[in-house]
Amino acid sequence: MLEFECRFKGIEKPSYFDRRINQMVPFQAALGGGGRVTLQEAVRAAGLDWEGRLHCGLDDARNTARLLVELMLRGVKMSITGSLALPRPIQQQQP
Repeated sequence: MLEFECRFKGIEKPSYFDRRINQMVPFQAALGGGGRVTLQEAVRAAGLDWEGRLHCGLDDARNTARLLVELMLRGVKMSITGSLALPRPIQQQQP
């Protein structure tokens, strides 16, 4: 959404927004288990109550932040797990 919003408003997205943490990596490190879970399931599995409405962007962001804080309190280290940057095009060599 950030990429789209920046393009829509005609502003350049800073490159540091290309880095991301896949929240499933720290979640599985803290709580184990395999397979995918929804954000609501992850919040509840961490012992937290869901706050707000499902699929409301602001409420999802707040619950994501609460979940990540809980994981950090459990000693899980957060680190960049991926990039949203588009791969650079391969440059053709001139003969």
